[in-house]
Amino acid sequence: MGNISEYDMYLFGAGVHYDMYMKLGAHPCKKGRWQGVNFAVWAPNAKSVSVIGDFNMWDGRRSQMRLLGESGIWEIFIPQVCCGDKYKFRIK
Repeated sequence: MGNISEYDMYLFGAGVHYDMYMKLGAHPCKKGRWQGVNFAVWAPNAKSVSVIGDFNMWDGRRSQMRLLGESGIWEIFIPQVCCGDKYKFRIK
């Protein structure tokens, strides 16, 4: 799993995760030897979510996020994305 743990999802579901802003959105990080950005968004009614931006030619098929359990939280780590890169969440 990425930046969001089972405990984070439990606290978020209970409505008492007061630091969730540190998990949702876009956060630069390193995974193994790769520098990149971890993206997370809460979209409980979405059928699919992807990150689109200059780094993937705004193609929603390239960076599809995964749903974490039944939390409604979607997450993905994209290597080589940098601070300042333009992006949007594409939510269906």
